[in-house]
Amino acid sequence: MNQFAQYAHQQYQQGNPTLSHLPILLQFNTITAFEHIAKLLGATDDYHTEDAISPFYKHGPLLGRHTIEQQNNWPKNLHPTNAQFTIDHHPWIDAFPCPQLRDNILVAVEQLAVCDELDLCHDICQYDVDRVLKTGLIVWGDAENMYNWEFGIDFLKKWGYLLYGCTELLVATNYWRARRGEPKISWAEFTDAIVATLPKGLLERSE
Repeated sequence: MNQFAQYAHQQYQQGNPTLSHLPILLQFNTITAFEHIAKLLGATDDYHTEDAISPFYKHGPLLGRHTIEQQNNWPKNLHPTNAQFTIDHHPWIDAFPCPQLRDNILVAVEQLAVCDELDLCHDICQYDVDRVLKTGLIVWGDAENMYNWEFGIDFLKKWGYLLYGCTELLVATNYWRARRGEPKISWAEFTDAIVATLPKGLLERSE
């Protein structure tokens, strides 16, 4: 995949960009964005291990001094939340740049068992171009900046409930859509999708 990215970049520099390369490059950007954040957070060794446990959960809120000093150099949106300290989870969830999204995923996966984490991971991180373009996330710049991330309209239709409270991602998505000349996702569309995709377990809990 790295070789393909280099080849596509060379074609671009030579003035011969190929439109068919774009979907694969978008997927490559998303996967490398997650890996970049995982490396920044110190989870590189465990990130690709299926049964890995987040270092935040393993260490808890009483982290060692060295780790706390490292956190001071991280963007604020990557600082671990209380849910990351208290809920057992894979480190890939720590790499989402939006704190509210991380918490929503953790609650849905670990506490309520209403979210198929494997299905979510496949939609976002697998080299399945057709699937990712329909249900995945796209990264347009520095991975740590959540305003460089965009969710697809089909991601909203399938996983909308995970975006509850993630207004920054809606703003970011609409920014990138507007740059392409696409209509913005309205607040009503956003909230309607959240309600429409809410799993039964969460509905029962809210009643």
